[in-house]
Amino acid sequence: KGDPVLARRKAMEIATAPGKNLFMVAFMMYMSGSDVNIFSILITVMVMFNAIKGVFGVNGAFKMVKDAHVPLGSYKMLYIFFNFVAMAIGLWKCKSLGFIPESPADWMFLLPSYKVTRTIAPELKGDM
Repeated sequence: KGDPVLARRKAMEIATAPGKNLFMVAFMMYMSGSDVNIFSILITVMVMFNAIKGVFGVNGAFKMVKDAHVPLGSYKMLYIFFNFVAMAIGLWKCKSLGFIPESPADWMFLLPSYKVTRTIAPELKGDM
């Protein structure tokens, strides 16, 4: 119903909006430190939640240009890509905080525990 050139331009603005925040997100993650405290946890949860919300709300984000008869598939994929990059930054922060198990020692609770019992050899039993 509108100008297809303007609709494409607006779709590109919407698609690249999460990408414009990536530097700020990465800087916030870096500046919150690698210590586990309430600030770093809240920032990490906010970034992950906003990225997941963006991926699931992709159709709502492009609702404004839906009626312009412009193919939106590539714009939506770019929007989802930038949200996945933000999610990857959040996962990197979770890894640096130690929330993601990454070494074999983190999985020790899954190993069966054995009870060690000491026994004395029958030949030595009488000598003690």
